[in-house]
Amino acid sequence: MRSAIAALFLLFFSAPVLAEDITQTTYGDCSAAIANNSGTITIHCNDKKAMAAITSLQKQVDKLVSLSEQKHKILVSQIQAIQRLVELKKNSNNAPQYDEAMDSLRDGDVLKASGIIKNLIDESKYQKNDVGKAAMHRELGALWFVSNTRESIKAYKKSLQLDNTNIEAWTSLGALYERTEQHYKAIESYTNALELAKTITNGDAQGQIMLKLAYLHRADKGTSAQYIFEAVNYYRETFPKDSYIQSRGLLSLQYMKAKILYEQHEYKDAKKEIGMLLALHQLSGVKDNLSNAYIYQGLILRNLQEPDEALKSLQAALDIDTKNGNKDGIALSNFNIGNIYYDKRDYVTAETYYVKSLEYYRSTQNEVGMANCYASLGNVSHAEKNNVNAHEYFKMSYDIYLRIGKMSQAVTMRNRMEMTRGQN
Repeated sequence: MRSAIAALFLLFFSAPVLAEDITQTTYGDCSAAIANNSGTITIHCNDKKAMAAITSLQKQVDKLVSLSEQKHKILVSQIQAIQRLVELKKNSNNAPQYDEAMDSLRDGDVLKASGIIKNLIDESKYQKNDVGKAAMHRELGALWFVSNTRESIKAYKKSLQLDNTNIEAWTSLGALYERTEQHYKAIESYTNALELAKTITNGDAQGQIMLKLAYLHRADKGTSAQYIFEAVNYYRETFPKDSYIQSRGLLSLQYMKAKILYEQHEYKDAKKEIGMLLALHQLSGVKDNLSNAYIYQGLILRNLQEPDEALKSLQAALDIDTKNGNKDGIALSNFNIGNIYYDKRDYVTAETYYVKSLEYYRSTQNEVGMANCYASLGNVSHAEKNNVNAHEYFKMSYDIYLRIGKMSQAVTMRNRMEMTRGQN
């Protein structure tokens, strides 16, 4: 039986919808950054080195950030940081250092780039007030966001000490705390962002933050359900019926309901909700996040002991991401297909899919994905009684988890290293 909220969703999906553009004006040598609500961002920039750096950062943000509104804001802050470099370079006698910073960002070496940027930008000289200084710290936080969680948190916290009225800083800080499993701090950050979002009339930041809070409160079913209910009303009352932004928002809510039920181990209910989500995708014509919906359907079916049906869902996700060239999506589907074969004790096939997944994660420098693959390859080697290889895989996984701050996973890998140490 459909829930009351699910029934409400059906009222809003009667016709195909078209994307609506949001334009964010930037400054310097680069023109406006245009982000449409599907999450695709297009930038036009006259400085070739700056453009290469922005393009590299965009790809990294796409991997890590699921909410389009937050993705847009982080990328705009990154663009503004680069714009600042472009402007300063024009009046500097030290142009090679600016170019070196741009090249480092292009190559994904944010550590080197940020070191150069800190040396080049004199806060007190270029920014006289707290709001301006806060913006600079926010820009540095955005640059660090994809590669160094600890430094990014420090930058956003400094920004908020100077100006606590910026939604992007609060939502980005919340995402960073969520990444490092500091859930109470994440909730506090998103709650502060939500209060500020209620004063904004453009975009749907308010609804997307409610989604985050619903997920973070998933252990408290009443609170989580309340956030979902409020978000449904928000999208229904704020945006025109069948508009892209409303359709996308309600699809995201349905996806979150299924995801929360999955994590609460209520797999039968989750199966119903994910089935409804896929039906709504068909009705609305909105394809955003469709591959993720199939992936979650596969995960749910796996836990319901329906491996063959799970493989069909995961293959559907793989087909979508292969067509779209989404390397992280391809990696994720291969990883989950590997898990199905691992369950079947077909370790040779499982290893094949884990290796495919690892190759794609390496190509996108997705460290979480790489660590997960190394852990799974360790499990395969251990199951095949090759504990020497298992130990090495667990160690590689441990090193990554430790470096990126995934402490609970690092502890698990440390225990598995001890389990396989010195064994033949």
